[in-house]
Amino acid sequence: MKKRRMVHLISIFSVVLTVTLITGTNALMSTNTTGPNPPSDGAALYGSKCAICHGRNGAGTPAWKSKGQPDLSTAEWQKSHSDAQIAERIKQGKGKMPPFGNKLSEEDVMALVKQVRNFRK
Repeated sequence: MKKRRMVHLISIFSVVLTVTLITGTNALMSTNTTGPNPPSDGAALYGSKCAICHGRNGAGTPAWKSKGQPDLSTAEWQKSHSDAQIAERIKQGKGKMPPFGNKLSEEDVMALVKQVRNFRK
């Protein structure tokens, strides 16, 4: 009886090990070439996190512009703000703008900075 039980346990272990090896091999052979952290999509991030207040093109929405929100696309605004300043504002927020530093990775923040730079008129 003990021998039969031992054979049964070894059989189960063999099946589990085989499935684990096959699954692991498939994961290693996957065609995902982007690595563990795919590049951040600044346009998509901006659309989901920023456009509701800053507008699709960075010019702002009428409701927020009336409260003093700057037009991020003007040459004047673009010249007067460094990438580091924009990144810091994204991370820390200001006034009614919430901070995103604890919600976005550094790569995400820099992708948003690049997106804001793309609004330059």
